[in-house]
Amino acid sequence: MELAFLEIIGVIKGSASRETNFDPLSREAYLSKRWKAAPNVTSREERDFVYTLYENYEKAKKRRGELDDIDRLVHIFKELERDPTLRKDIESLLDEVYVDGAI
Repeated sequence: MELAFLEIIGVIKGSASRETNFDPLSREAYLSKRWKAAPNVTSREERDFVYTLYENYEKAKKRRGELDDIDRLVHIFKELERDPTLRKDIESLLDEVYVDGAI
């Protein structure tokens, strides 16, 4: 189960970027990923199962009104893009931000 969660957070949700509007990988994009980019789960059947777990995880989280670490980061990045004044204020205080992806 831990490997599935690592795959969800590290690969499916962890692939979100500004270029994808911070959206996680779609099922098809995840299933087509090379195994070296997603090394915890290698067979297509296992990946399909992990993606179903991811969808159920997101539904349960939403139902309970919870956020995970990736959700928080996405909210911060989107808010900084939406509010140029806030972004400028934050940028004046920080030189760089390091986000540790280790769980």
